[in-house]
Amino acid sequence: MKDAGYENGFTVECSATTNESWGVNIVEAIIPYLKKINITVKPQQMEGAAMAARAREGDFQALIWSLDSGPDPLVALQRWTSSNLRSSGNYAKYSNPEYDQLLEAAAKELDPDKKMALLRQADAIFGEDAPIWFFNYNKAIMAYQPWVHGVMPVAVEMMYQDPMDFWIDESSPRANEK
Repeated sequence: MKDAGYENGFTVECSATTNESWGVNIVEAIIPYLKKINITVKPQQMEGAAMAARAREGDFQALIWSLDSGPDPLVALQRWTSSNLRSSGNYAKYSNPEYDQLLEAAAKELDPDKKMALLRQADAIFGEDAPIWFFNYNKAIMAYQPWVHGVMPVAVEMMYQDPMDFWIDESSPRANEK
């Protein structure tokens, strides 16, 4: 903290909703850890729509929010390009030309290995710049019978499952029920 110019610490207001996964309770859980390095966090509970409006306007000191991203790493990383300032969740107004160029190249790259290498470079820059802090990553866990098909076993979130793709084969105990 001394090297960063905050030897005496600071106080920050953190806006959050009542959501149990990313709300005020999470902010309250991190308060004692940050207090150890002289950061005082004051939670501000808000209704979700009001907080979303403030986030889009940049009217916050800190906020805690869920940023669903889907399974495509390019789409997830594009949220923080300079062209998305305050839109698509880039509430931190992150802007780095080198990062942008890597993502532009990745979007045009057809070779999957080269594309992934570009995405890893961009991700490394984003991690080093640290414009936001990721405190968790939710991954859906699914259990299903062997006669159920069309389920994506490694879905990032259940919401990315399309039930129209599910089907039951003849080995189901109820396959022949009428």
